[in-house]
Amino acid sequence: MNRMKWAATAIIVAIVLCTGPAQGVEIDWPEPNWLEIFEPNQLRTFYLTMDPCDWQAILHNGPGPDPPDCILVEIEKPAMFWMDGEDHLKISVAVRRKKGFAFPDEVNPEKVALKIDINQYYCDPCEEDCGLDPLYDPNAAPDWHGLKKLSLEVNIDSIDVISEGVACNIHQMASVMEGHVGFYANWVKLYVNGNYIGIYANVEQRDKQFLRNRDLYVSHDSWLYKYADCVPDFVLKVGDDDFPKSPAVEVLSYDPFVHASDANLQPTAGVTVVPGDRTVVLQLSELINMQGMLATAAVDAFLANSDPLFESENNTYFHDFNLADPCETRKRMYFPWDVDASFKNFNRDIYYTGQTYDAVIMQKQVFRSQYNQIMTDLLTGPLTFADINDFLDMVEPVISAAVEADPLAMDHIFNRIGATSAAEVFDWLRSWFAQRIPNVFSQVDMDAPLPPLLPPGIILLEDGFEGEPWDANWNDISHNWTKNTWAYGSGAWAKWHKTDPNMGIFTCDALDASDATAIHIDFWVMKDRTDVADDFLLYYFDGTNYDPSADLHLLGGNDEWLHYTDTITDSQYFVPNFRIKIDATLDRNELVWVDDVVITKETLCTKANLDCVDPVNFDDFVILGNDWELTGAGLAGDIDGNDVVNFGDLDWLVNYWLSDCGQP
Repeated sequence: MNRMKWAATAIIVAIVLCTGPAQGVEIDWPEPNWLEIFEPNQLRTFYLTMDPCDWQAILHNGPGPDPPDCILVEIEKPAMFWMDGEDHLKISVAVRRKKGFAFPDEVNPEKVALKIDINQYYCDPCEEDCGLDPLYDPNAAPDWHGLKKLSLEVNIDSIDVISEGVACNIHQMASVMEGHVGFYANWVKLYVNGNYIGIYANVEQRDKQFLRNRDLYVSHDSWLYKYADCVPDFVLKVGDDDFPKSPAVEVLSYDPFVHASDANLQPTAGVTVVPGDRTVVLQLSELINMQGMLATAAVDAFLANSDPLFESENNTYFHDFNLADPCETRKRMYFPWDVDASFKNFNRDIYYTGQTYDAVIMQKQVFRSQYNQIMTDLLTGPLTFADINDFLDMVEPVISAAVEADPLAMDHIFNRIGATSAAEVFDWLRSWFAQRIPNVFSQVDMDAPLPPLLPPGIILLEDGFEGEPWDANWNDISHNWTKNTWAYGSGAWAKWHKTDPNMGIFTCDALDASDATAIHIDFWVMKDRTDVADDFLLYYFDGTNYDPSADLHLLGGNDEWLHYTDTITDSQYFVPNFRIKIDATLDRNELVWVDDVVITKETLCTKANLDCVDPVNFDDFVILGNDWELTGAGLAGDIDGNDVVNFGDLDWLVNYWLSDCGQP
């Protein structure tokens, strides 16, 4: 089409689209019924027509060597696209090959994963001069059934097409859990230029339309990131390129939330060390919907997926909101990645043991307990064997014939699990779930002893020995401790070993506890070959003397991290120069370690701050009012600690009204 003709067409389209009903013209676009496109009990057929040479170019646009299955140079080719029953709604789209290997091989590729971009060639004539847009095509649509992209999944190195679709739907079934946002998927048959290519998993794309369809998109205040193993790692998919770093990206500036190797986005301050346990818990609770994140991790663990966020440390989509907006209360949301690495061994670990997310999240008691509860709720709720089996019974008759009519799919199935029919694949899945569910139940450590919650109050000392100098908070009295280069959970620890006749005395700097009503001590220790009492002692300073508090040698076994906690209510320690001292009197070859020390104090103000949110206000008054004139231990409104909620507690609340009791 020459430029003059192109411009004339654009004007006509602009008149139709911009004046529409006023001119008596109605555009017959499909209704935005996007959920129906992913109905798992419907087998749909998609059609593409395109230049045969373009189709061959897509098939042969193979992956590079590093990463081994990622397309290095993506090419897009134009095509006409429609769905069965909609021959009158053929639209211009762009087609490209996705990551992964071809069927049957890269020498003679016949079937590859595809991305179909619905609006690649669409130009809104109400906003742009479409006649000057070289990509403009009058047959293009702004969207299709409320979707802007389609993702057709298949990969010879992954699970089979039946299992991949099932895994996607397990995530969607789990979406009844609070905070978990799954994605929709079903199966489709694909024809290209009249030739049957085969059956695909039709998986919902995680993009701006994904957010819009769930009322999650906020113009100029949404950041959707794709964190992938293909270079570049950390990509802003939705958001303002002028401000590509969300507030959460700037704060969560440590591994595993960002890596030094990430090519695109780095926090302004660069990648920092992991802070102490308390800071991590507070930051993650403030910035991330942890219920949703842990639910996504739990479903991936249930599916024995070897390539999710908590194991790969990338491979996820996450969406940040503008937390600087006082009207925006929503926190970062994580969305599942591809599930084509699911259905590994049915006894696979559910805790991602040894991974960075294990150290940063799973070893924090509050998150591990939450994860355990989520996993239990999944297995007794939406993911019971009965419900999963009902789903398999529903889709088996829908897709079996199409799978068996696809020789490439059947070859893949046979090579993977030895099945020779679709029925055998469904039986294999039923058997896998029948074994996996009791195995996961056996792993959930709901009754296992876990460390208590992090201590409340105002932080006096928080030290994971990460800073420079590493012992900056422990120089009040000279010492001969050293720092190790690896740690229990925070990057480094303080270590004492026998080097000379002196004792290994390690004393923190003075801490102002003069206004305290309680002091909470929290740290981790490990010992190796200590053999007698008095080898490893803890002291508290009362302003004059160091008083022995605990024999850490008796805390537990050797060569394991042990959690020490204590709450001091003895007022002799409520002094402006409170300290703790650790004294290790070791023989040769004996060693001790200390890590993640947190010391906090409670004051009458923090006690009056009943909801732990600054300042003391009407929300705290409501909590006190709910317990008014009740008696007994542990009442939330009992500020003065006398086991009754009355005017004495109200006096303290009024005394600190509108006070900020948080960290000074």
